[in-house]
Amino acid sequence: GIACLYTSSVSVYADRETGPITPETEPDGTSDYALYKLACEERVRAADPGAVIARIGWQIGTDPGSNNMVDFLHTRAREDGAVHAGTRWYPACSFLEDTAAVLYRLRDEAAPGIYLVDGNRHLSFFEIASALNRIRGRPWQVLPADEPVLDLRMVDRRVERPAIEGRLGLHA
Repeated sequence: GIACLYTSSVSVYADRETGPITPETEPDGTSDYALYKLACEERVRAADPGAVIARIGWQIGTDPGSNNMVDFLHTRAREDGAVHAGTRWYPACSFLEDTAAVLYRLRDEAAPGIYLVDGNRHLSFFEIASALNRIRGRPWQVLPADEPVLDLRMVDRRVERPAIEGRLGLHA
């Protein structure tokens, strides 16, 4: 009778994916990490057919020092002198606090199955990085880049999730 929720990743979809991705989109990732996450999903379903599997995007934290978008931006700026952020890259991403709240609800309320959790409705990585830079007091030089051309946004109408624009001080 214990609820099982496994957190998976948008990485189960290949980088060539043209989104937005929906629950009907078949995973086609071929990287070691994608294959690992898919194998984990299969093991979870085999162990507990009643499990909820949540595929999440890149998490936006508040500080460097962990595996989140702010840490990535901080590291790129420190190591490369600037952040080159794609204007045609639409990443799946959410703020950590919002993801935690969605996962909590899914664990308690969702039917067994796979769910997509993403707060990015329409922003490019350049727009997101620029907004985070502004919020953090402009510690990085954020430059627009033409590459990659990629849309990994995930849309799942069954999942109520806050849009990242609110926390970024942008309007949807």
